[in-house]
Amino acid sequence: SGSDAERNTVNGAMAGALDARLRWSTLGFHYRWKQREYSEEHCSPFPSDLAKLAIDLAASVGDNIVPETAIINYYKRKATMGGHRDDAEWTDEAPVVAISFGNAGVYVLGGDGQTDEGPPPPIPVIVRNGDVVLLGGKSRMNLHGVPCMLENTLPDSFHRALLRTNIPDLGCGPLRPGGARSAGGSEAKERPAALLAQYMADTRINVNVRQVRARAAALQAARRVLRP
Repeated sequence: SGSDAERNTVNGAMAGALDARLRWSTLGFHYRWKQREYSEEHCSPFPSDLAKLAIDLAASVGDNIVPETAIINYYKRKATMGGHRDDAEWTDEAPVVAISFGNAGVYVLGGDGQTDEGPPPPIPVIVRNGDVVLLGGKSRMNLHGVPCMLENTLPDSFHRALLRTNIPDLGCGPLRPGGARSAGGSEAKERPAALLAQYMADTRINVNVRQVRARAAALQAARRVLRP
């Protein structure tokens, strides 16, 4: 249902999300990658289901978060993330809640080079589909990175679940190398769920939920949004 303009907008979003060239996107507070800063002027509504999940995950280890942004990283073959700190947020009182989907990857956690007299050696951890990493407390400002994705590690059960996903038929053509799609013909009628499964076959997605502002300010803003 909906107007042609609405369908075209959703269709474009679907095509953009499955573009093999896409490396990151943001939800909530938009993140300006080159400047390494958030913009109060550019902020979209944060998905309520993802917010609840992040809150529950943080609470499971005795921590808390007011979800205000999520940086989503898309890893294809040979894609990496260099060592860095998540220090662009205006507060470090809340953890980063990172949820992995798709193929497995190697996550490397280092020490806090600013305070460690003798930083411990980096700790490599394999993160698989459905794994969650909470970077909080003393480790909130630790260096970390992703040196590689492990190809051909997508669980068969996840692949089958993607094929059963109920996604509206948006008329997206099949994926081609580089993210291009066919413009018409019978191939263009391939089910969106099949396109998603095809895309995820060689992809790892990491959803990093963060609190940008100090808790009092974040809660006040959240109440304004929820107020009828």
